[in-house]
Amino acid sequence: MASVKNDAKIAIVVNDLRFLHSHRSEIVSASLEAGADVAIFAPDDPQSPGFLEAKHWFENQGAVLFHFSAKRYGINPISELLGFLSLFVLLFKFRPTVLHAITIKAILSAGLAARFLSVSKRLFAVSGLGYLFTEQNLRTKLLRCCVWPIYKLLASGDGVTFIFQNPDDRDRVQMFLSWSTSRMKKQSVILTGSGVDLDRFAPHEKNRDVSSGVRFVCAARLIKSKGISEYIQVATLVTAQAKKRDAPLPTFALAGSIDETNQSAITRTELETLLQHQSVELFDFQTDMATFLRQFDVAVLLSHGEGLPKALLEAYASGLAVVTTDVPGCRELINFAPESTVLVPVSDAEAAAQAVAELALNCERVKQMQSMARLAAVQHFDVQKVVNQHLILYGCQ
Repeated sequence: MASVKNDAKIAIVVNDLRFLHSHRSEIVSASLEAGADVAIFAPDDPQSPGFLEAKHWFENQGAVLFHFSAKRYGINPISELLGFLSLFVLLFKFRPTVLHAITIKAILSAGLAARFLSVSKRLFAVSGLGYLFTEQNLRTKLLRCCVWPIYKLLASGDGVTFIFQNPDDRDRVQMFLSWSTSRMKKQSVILTGSGVDLDRFAPHEKNRDVSSGVRFVCAARLIKSKGISEYIQVATLVTAQAKKRDAPLPTFALAGSIDETNQSAITRTELETLLQHQSVELFDFQTDMATFLRQFDVAVLLSHGEGLPKALLEAYASGLAVVTTDVPGCRELINFAPESTVLVPVSDAEAAAQAVAELALNCERVKQMQSMARLAAVQHFDVQKVVNQHLILYGCQ
């Protein structure tokens, strides 16, 4: 804790405390070290894997935790109203000078409350747009029409800054708010995701011999929008091809937990059906991802859309090559790590399988991609850069 007191009172609002712990913990600790008062507002979810660990970590750092009544997902009007009122009362008691709302749903409730409370700095972090912006069915279109005036209200006035992770999300929000290009440029920043701790995430000291079989991994929440079913299809196709060619067999791992509260969650029954061919080894939620990633050669994420996927930033830092989809948030990685990244079409398991099979058969290319991955992470994804940018936005530097 800093010896010099900072006047900033920072309220960080999230739908999932575990997400804040895995993606923004360095920002919280740096803000506390700068002398700011930091309060974290999140729903209470002690049954979820990793929640209590995250809670204890923040408390040990010196942050104050407030739990408001809300569900991480869903749009029940009564539940949302009760959640908003609960959050409003807590924010009124804390009286923040800075609001940092993370994810689209948190922005809606916390941003509106902060607007009524005249919070001087309101930071809205868009780490991927989610179904509200990406789905085009009638129900979602009606929902967008309903929340549009609310977003217009919470984004009005001085002190609003949007934090994006890719230009596609910025452009879609600009269009949604009917803002001019000059206004969006003035009131937004694009950061390189959440960054990655380069000390924790590092390549294995001894390079593994990939000639015995390339090891692929997908580390993600087990939800449909992460392309989990496509990844399992890819594993099945590539393994079958390798057996026909009598080539070294690649291995495929999937690490993540089932999130039954998410509307696009893969159920346990669906997962068991997908894994029935046993081409993929399933791992539970990993608390030590840095050690886990060192076992593999290539990270695969066939997502349908992201902010800037932290799982892949961690993969680069760990010296892994990357295969991912040509969608917002993932396609930007080719600009940062062109020699270490392969882009494939979204929702196309056959095209992805072809790209993965080429890597499985070309060990020298995998080694070359791996050698450049760490360099890209050091140049572009250092978490300290992201932390410093946030401290400036908070007014702590």
